Amino acid sequence: MVFSNLSPAWRRRLRAIVVAWAVLLVAAAFFASGATVREQADAAEGRTAADAAVGVAASALAGSAFPFSVGPAAATACDLTPVRGGVNFQRHFEVATDEPEAAFEQASAALAGHFGVDRPGRSGHWRFTGGDFLTVSLHVDREGASPGLRGSVSTGCRPEGAAVGSVTPAERPDWVALAESRPGRDVAGARIRGYGRVECARGGAVETWWWDVGGDELLASTEDRCD
Repeated sequence: MVFSNLSPAWRRRLRAIVVAWAVLLVAAAFFASGATVREQADAAEGRTAADAAVGVAASALAGSAFPFSVGPAAATACDLTPVRGGVNFQRHFEVATDEPEAAFEQASAALAGHFGVDRPGRSGHWRFTGGDFLTVSLHVDREGASPGLRGSVSTGCRPEGAAVGSVTPAERPDWVALAESRPGRDVAGARIRGYGRVECARGGAVETWWWDVGGDELLASTEDRCD
């Protein structure tokens, strides 16, 4: 034995040193998941970057043949480390169209240019992480009764900073606006369940009200004022 010639007192000291070193290693591993936290912007700054990315997609698609809708802001609690909480901010958008591949081409080209990355191939799926630690996802959806392009931008788990939350509309339209956009559809009992707004990259804004018309379906009515 290497330490057989040591006195019982020194053996106890060595055991204590080994235990302390093991605790230190465990603690380092425990907190390692937060190693990049100091390099990240906080949740409020992350939201600004996420909204800017959605604004790029809006400028590429809104005002065109593709009806662009932006979802409500979503901020959810998350864990930066096992002992430190944070916030994950997400924005979703969608385009209802029978030509989702064409919408995918426009949106992906604009977002790739915005982040300075290569645009994706023609698979209809694109997901990348970069540019202020954002995760961007585009997906062509041809399933169900509403084909289209679905997109999302997520900040990932960020340190809490300034308040991050939903935007409240200055005005709340009644169901007449929805009825005008859905001729022949009975929407007299529709109620607003969500609201989203994003500034477009070249000026102006897109606002979307999400209406509950019964069942599992939400309908969108959008005011597109992108420049």
